[in-house]
Amino acid sequence: MLLKKLFLSSLIAVMVFPVTAMEPQDQERSDYERYRDRMEAVQTVEELASNGFVILEDNIYTKGEFANFGKVDIVPALDPKHERIVFFFADEDGGIVYKTDELECNSQRRGELNQPNLDVAGFGLRDINGNGLTDIVIISRSICRSGPYAGVIYTVGDILFQHETGFYRDWRLSDRINRFGMNTDVNTVIAFARDGISTEFLYLADTLDELIENGFQVMHSNVVTFETFGEVSLIYGTFRLAGYYTLMIYLADGEGNLLWNFQPMGRYTNFSSMRSYELADIDGDGKTDLVFHIWYDTLTPEWETERVTDTVIYYQRNGYFSPDWEARFFIEENDTALGFAEKEAVFLR
Repeated sequence: MLLKKLFLSSLIAVMVFPVTAMEPQDQERSDYERYRDRMEAVQTVEELASNGFVILEDNIYTKGEFANFGKVDIVPALDPKHERIVFFFADEDGGIVYKTDELECNSQRRGELNQPNLDVAGFGLRDINGNGLTDIVIISRSICRSGPYAGVIYTVGDILFQHETGFYRDWRLSDRINRFGMNTDVNTVIAFARDGISTEFLYLADTLDELIENGFQVMHSNVVTFETFGEVSLIYGTFRLAGYYTLMIYLADGEGNLLWNFQPMGRYTNFSSMRSYELADIDGDGKTDLVFHIWYDTLTPEWETERVTDTVIYYQRNGYFSPDWEARFFIEENDTALGFAEKEAVFLR
């Protein structure tokens, strides 16, 4: 009987004091529900702060006119907890008539609540698709929190298309805007989405003639030899879209066919100049690698234009090149190719 009592007592203890932990996906779902509750609770502009949102004061658009809402103020706000951006539409009395967080900037980390957004760089009202209704072109700013581009601020482009009851997004169009670097400012998005001027040819062209026919400006061409490509032309140049320059680098054979393209811009939005480039066996595998030192114009978090230099190494492999975006962390201002090689040897150990 005593053993039975002890057993029952221990069983009750286990049942009464269970140790449980919320699964990560359950925690994410719970956090998302609380975030949505806060967002839906906002009924006036005055309630934004009490629900945890910070109004992005510099980018409020007053007296925007829409078919469905009449004249409204567009009030972008940031949720600092999850770094998500929400657009609120307020009438003349401050009442919220529409709200949305269905934005490309909130989808950078697919399936995640937390995003890397900083603020809204700007937005413009245009009829993009020609249906007579005013659409909203949005440029937001985000920051790389980790990895080789840690600390680099970049832009995300998006369009809210107006329809009968509100707005919708064409995610395929937004993907193209951001994948091919047409997200620098409102004008670059408009140039692509409304006017049909695209940078896509820079990545998809098969020949040098095709590049030039579409507006690519060759800045430099030199015949070089790579072990797995043979004798080729190393070509770099730019394409200008709405005042911003994209740098592209290519290898072409003797007939002008493109064999390889390098995309050194990364998260930078405006190429300034090529500081220098060098050919050397950096990693000691017997194959010639490429080192590029490039100047870019970028914006600081304080919205000041800053010229920065960056370095990328492309290691030659068997029929392709592999980029090293972390070269900047161990290469100094006046290093030579030999200096790169020596530091790289230490870096790779």
